[in-house]
Amino acid sequence: GFGESARHIPIRRPESNVTPFFSLGACGAPVSDDQVFMSLTQAYAELPYADAVASPALIYVDGLPVIAGSPLEIEGCIRTVLMAREATRRANRFGLGIANTVATGVRSQGHIAGNAVAADQCDLMEIGHIADLKTDFDGLSKIAYMQGQGRPILGGTGIVLGGYVGGPEGAAITFCAYHFFALLVQRACVLHPYVTHIRFRGIAARDVTWVRSLCVQASVRHSDVPILETGGFCGGAATLMGMYEAASVSAACTASGGSLEAGPTALGTLVDRLSPMEPLFAAEVGRAVLGMSRKDVNNLTLKLLEKYESHLENPPLGQRYQECFDMTSRQPKAEALDIYKSARSDLREMGLEFKDPPYYV
Repeated sequence: GFGESARHIPIRRPESNVTPFFSLGACGAPVSDDQVFMSLTQAYAELPYADAVASPALIYVDGLPVIAGSPLEIEGCIRTVLMAREATRRANRFGLGIANTVATGVRSQGHIAGNAVAADQCDLMEIGHIADLKTDFDGLSKIAYMQGQGRPILGGTGIVLGGYVGGPEGAAITFCAYHFFALLVQRACVLHPYVTHIRFRGIAARDVTWVRSLCVQASVRHSDVPILETGGFCGGAATLMGMYEAASVSAACTASGGSLEAGPTALGTLVDRLSPMEPLFAAEVGRAVLGMSRKDVNNLTLKLLEKYESHLENPPLGQRYQECFDMTSRQPKAEALDIYKSARSDLREMGLEFKDPPYYV
C-alpha cells in the first residue's frame, strides 16, 4: 500500500505478541458482475483489521465470458485492478494495498497488462506454479516483468495433501522445500503457502492443520521472510461452519508465527458465494489469540474441529453475497448477523476472550 494506508508485513515467531498482517478478501474467488465486485471489495476494504485486500476475479466483462488469452482477459485484468483501487477509495482507504492485483488473470499478458495500467508500485502480484515445484514460461514471464518494475512478488506455493506429495509427512517436506522455490525461482519477498486436502479441497481439515502449523513454525524459526498463509474454507458464506473454519485456521496460523490472508468460502470456486464476515472473524480470532501458548491454541483448535470436522465431506453451501448482505450498506442481513453473533458466543464458551468489540451489531 501507500500513504496513510501503507502497512508493514511483520516477521513473526511462534507464540509472538506481534500482530499479524491480515489480507482480507475474496482471494481470487469469482463474482458475477461489476456491481457485486465493487460492493464486496469495498466491504473488505472497510474492515478495520484489513492491512490489504485480496480482490475477487471477474468471470464476465460486460456479460461476455472471460477467455484466457483473449482481449477480454486483458480488459478484465485491467478492470479488476481499477475497480479494486476505486473500492479502496470509496472505503476512505485509497492507498490500501492489493495483495493479488490481477485476480482475473490466467495468462501472463493479462497479469502484465493489469499491473502496468492500474497497479501501484507497492501492490503485490501473486505468482504461483503449475504443479508441485514446477513452473513454466508463462509464470517466469510474470516474474521477469515484476523484477523489471522493481515490484514485490507474493510467492504462491500450494500443496495438495494426498496428491503428488503424498500424505502429511510428504506435504510437510514439500512445504519447507517451497520456501527455497519461492525465493530462488519466484523471486518472492513474501511467502504465500497453502495446503489443500485432496478430498475435502479445503484448508481446515485435521491433518492439513498439522502440516500448516508445523511448517510455519519451522519456517519462521529459521527465516526472516514473512509468511502470509492462505486458502479456502469448505463451508459457505454466512454459515457457522465457515466461521469455525476461519477461526481454526487463523488461530493456528497466528500461534505458529505466520500472518494470514483469509476470505474465500465454499472453496472459493462458486460464483458470488462470499461475504466479508468470515475474513473479519478470522482477524478477530487472530487478534484474540495473540500471545497465547501453542498448547492453549491447540486445545481451542480441537474444540473447533469437533464443530465442523464431520461436515467436511458435505459442507453447507451458504448464501451468495447479495443474499446475505445488503449491497448498498454492506451490512449483514438478519440471518447472517445471527450467525456472526452465534460464532462469537461459541468461541467465548470455548474460553477465548475477544480483544475487540463486535464489528457487526
